[in-house]
Amino acid sequence: MSNIQEFEQIIANILSHDNSVRNHAEQLFNASKSNPDFCVGSLLHLLRNSQQIHVRSLACVLLRKVITKTDDSLYESLTPQTQQVVKTELLQALAQETVSHIRSKLVYTLSGFVSGLLEENQYPEFLPTIFNWATDQNPLLRSSAMRIFNQLATYLLDRGLDPYLQQIHQLVSSCLQDKDQQVQIDAFEALCSVVNVIEKPKTPAFATCIPQLLNILATQLNDNNTQNASSCIEMLIEVVVSQTSFFKQYASAVVQAMYQVASTSQIEDGVRHLAIEFMVSFSEASPGTVRRIPNFIENLLPLCMNLMLDIEHDENEWSSTYEDNDTELSNYDVGLESLDRLALSGVNPEQVATVAFKYIPDFINNQNDWRYRHTGIMAISQTAEGCNEQYGKYLNEIVQMVVGRLQDPHPRVRYAAIHCAAQMSTDFAGTIQSKFHQLIVPALLQGMGDSYAKVQSHAATAVVNFVEDCENVYVQPYLDSILSKLLDLLKTGRRYVQEQSLSAISAVADCAEHLFINYYDYIMPFLKEILLHGTGKQERVLRSRAIECVSLIGVAVGKEKFSPDARQIMEVLINTQQQTQDSDDPIVQHLHQAYTRIAKCLGEDFIPYLNFTIPPLLKSAAIEPDITISDVDSAGDATEEEGMESVTLSIKGVGDKVISIRTSTLEEKHLACSCLYSYVVVLKDAMLPYVKDITDIMVPLLKFPYMEDIRDTSATIMPKLIKAVKLAVQKGKAQPHTLKGLLDFILLHILPALKVEPDVKTATALTESLNDCVVEVGENSMNADQVALSCEVLKIALLHSLSRKQAIMAEIDHEDDDEEQLRLDADCEAEEQFITTVSEFVGSMMKIQKQFIWAPFKEHLWDTYRVVLEADYSDEEHRIALCVLCDFVEQGERHFMEMFEYIIQCFLAYAPSDNPEVRQAAVYGLGACAKFADASFDPYVEKVVPVLTQQIQREDATYPDSLPATCNAVSALFKCLEFRAPKIGSQFDDLLRFWFSALPVGGDFIEAKIVHEKLVNLVKQGNTVVLGNIEHLIGVFSTVVGTEAVTPETQADMVEIVKHLQQQNPQHVQQALANLPQENSSKLIALCQSK
Repeated sequence: MSNIQEFEQIIANILSHDNSVRNHAEQLFNASKSNPDFCVGSLLHLLRNSQQIHVRSLACVLLRKVITKTDDSLYESLTPQTQQVVKTELLQALAQETVSHIRSKLVYTLSGFVSGLLEENQYPEFLPTIFNWATDQNPLLRSSAMRIFNQLATYLLDRGLDPYLQQIHQLVSSCLQDKDQQVQIDAFEALCSVVNVIEKPKTPAFATCIPQLLNILATQLNDNNTQNASSCIEMLIEVVVSQTSFFKQYASAVVQAMYQVASTSQIEDGVRHLAIEFMVSFSEASPGTVRRIPNFIENLLPLCMNLMLDIEHDENEWSSTYEDNDTELSNYDVGLESLDRLALSGVNPEQVATVAFKYIPDFINNQNDWRYRHTGIMAISQTAEGCNEQYGKYLNEIVQMVVGRLQDPHPRVRYAAIHCAAQMSTDFAGTIQSKFHQLIVPALLQGMGDSYAKVQSHAATAVVNFVEDCENVYVQPYLDSILSKLLDLLKTGRRYVQEQSLSAISAVADCAEHLFINYYDYIMPFLKEILLHGTGKQERVLRSRAIECVSLIGVAVGKEKFSPDARQIMEVLINTQQQTQDSDDPIVQHLHQAYTRIAKCLGEDFIPYLNFTIPPLLKSAAIEPDITISDVDSAGDATEEEGMESVTLSIKGVGDKVISIRTSTLEEKHLACSCLYSYVVVLKDAMLPYVKDITDIMVPLLKFPYMEDIRDTSATIMPKLIKAVKLAVQKGKAQPHTLKGLLDFILLHILPALKVEPDVKTATALTESLNDCVVEVGENSMNADQVALSCEVLKIALLHSLSRKQAIMAEIDHEDDDEEQLRLDADCEAEEQFITTVSEFVGSMMKIQKQFIWAPFKEHLWDTYRVVLEADYSDEEHRIALCVLCDFVEQGERHFMEMFEYIIQCFLAYAPSDNPEVRQAAVYGLGACAKFADASFDPYVEKVVPVLTQQIQREDATYPDSLPATCNAVSALFKCLEFRAPKIGSQFDDLLRFWFSALPVGGDFIEAKIVHEKLVNLVKQGNTVVLGNIEHLIGVFSTVVGTEAVTPETQADMVEIVKHLQQQNPQHVQQALANLPQENSSKLIALCQSK
């Protein structure tokens, strides 16, 4: 390539519609990158000088790609002279550009280019230039400055803007009041972008600009500039979702402005919808702030209900279509969804219920206009979940109100009543079914007999809602009627009615379980008929529902009843699978789910079909996700393609990118993984031939970045695979090395996955999986390297979690919003659960990997747990660390004695804790030390015993929350008596008497069983202290027999002891029994008489 003219022609040809011309031009352009200075210099020249607008535009886009810091950037390969030319020319190009769309591309190119340079201070002249532009007399320069600030926010993110925030604030604030409206709009967007990315505590400083933002919005509305007004509200919605605190100071003013927009009918509906979206989003993001806004619910809720009155109805069109295919958002849609979200937001459910029922009765009783009755019923449906507690007090009246509308003359009101009944069956699950089945079920039966097919279908759907969370005792009286109606619809209804009927039959079978046997012979032939003959494309959904129905019925009635039909059904299903060609056919996923249910029903009899069912699942589980990443200004095709879901992310140093992913592919992959999990759980060692293939696919998915559920399924299937292979080994179907090899492969992948997992819940699942796998294989299942790596990874994960927890706690200290506090508390609990899971795995390794654990534990984890035991960590973290020390003492043999002084001091320090769970762990540790420590413990006996007795005598020792701690203190005290008797000396009998007086114990049934067994042993040994108080002894026995506080063996011993005492001293025993509570004495006497 010798000259700029040739290069310009290449760029022009890249835009050609001729594929061969375009592909050749792209090859030549890529080849030009071998000479970076020529390539970049030529693109700059064309951008500034080409006479062809489209060439200049493309040159700008290509320039961004080759100079923005990415892996394939040419910038670092440029000579210093060319680098300086790029810096100078880009600024000049933007300053002089007059073509709007090229100026926009230049802003994007320049922002991406400078982001990396600013952080390394390689472009010192850039920001002063932009700051000067922001106050220049030329509105195009002021506009460009604001657009640069907007883009820099997405490129630099958060701390990258810190040094310039004050100056940016001043300049943006000034431009918000600019006389040029475009400058105002650009400043509006810049401010919102900056606020979106800065740290939360820094947002209030920018809130002083909110009045200016509202003024700009008002100006756009007054000028009837709908597009700009919509953009402004959309930007505010983004901010209220991500940085709610920004609006706190001006919450009332902003909401009042939005309400005014939403309630002004002269404003275009789309803008009004956005104003409502802002208010609802605000209520969801910060219900505590919104709760303090006067009349928020009183204004918004009736506005939503009035929007729901705007509903069009063409009876012929409505009755002839099952689904609403109108994609345009209507007033009705917005009002409907907003009611639901408002009620669920938590702003004030009591007030929502009060305001709703200020209007609902009048609406429902409006005899002149069906739309009011429809809206009233749907308002109940939409607010019921969020106002569950409030509506629950008046459920009888509400149910009567809803059921009464099933007699309404208008079909859409009847439809709404059925919809509401279905929703309430879900929202008040259990209560509706147990208390109102006599009202709801007959109403649904009536709906299934409606003259409108659409109402019939919806009634069948409502049956699904009703039976999903219903005990079969409440369905049993209606089974004949329900199934008779559903079969009538199945035989005579329209296709969509038949489809819903099948779903309802499936749900009824799932609920009825064994009761469905009585209907099996009548229903199954209809289903087989559909499977055999419903082969048309238009019958796909019907056949899919039949497949689901057959499998659920099989599980309900059991193997004995289902087996005679199973072979024919499986042959039909496999034949269907082999004939299905279209990837979008819903039958495919229903087949896979049906197979897993039938496998659950048939058990080992399903094994012959695995060759047909497993390979497709392996193929689907291994499918690669269909993902595209593109620039914001070139993502149109991907975002609009059906089945693609797109999200725009701001990536530091890269800027805004659109990531699009084909959701159907992810769903197929997730379903396959879930089905494989079900097969392994149900069929266990029968899955041995497929274990390797499943493992090869599932293990790498531990790091699958695009779907948390797939990572979770991958984690949970690991111990199930281990269990399956272990069972195969035990049955002689596999060699022991197969089990060890599987564990090695899992460890090889699960440990690195845990090391980088960003989601705390998935990290918890990974750690649980790791623990379950190692425990399942058993003792010495890991080699020294694996144990060491485990400890190293656990340390890293633990430190990350502790760091996140500390950050959350710091945020809690500065947070005054109740709902945000709740969210942060939930985040804290998730981190504590992860730390607990890590520590449980550490404890497991101490128990079953004793050969290798001690050195890596001391190297990687000991100091971490010591840090956690410092005062500024939470009680829960203290408890977790103390539990690890307890495991160390119990399992560590001589190893823990190296740290004994520190350990015993920790237990003594935390034993008097006011937190009962911390206290429980500490006193348990003292007992463990008494049992397992060498003579180094002896000098501490005189300190430990008083600490334990004090905890047993605490004022709150018998409070329910304290019972486990008290139980463990009693158990620990006995360990001191049992293992350190010489050091207790003459006080032994008095201390034993005190211990005996503290019985019975409960709260921690594991320890309680041990304590009560020790008591029985003392009696067997003829201990005079215990036998000296027979009345208390019998009182203890009478309290704990028949409970979880004793083992069956200990209970049997107690009964024998009481019998023996009755023979020796019947009068004394009789007196003791007479002094007991009636319930206890009767229980003990009954046990003695039954033996």
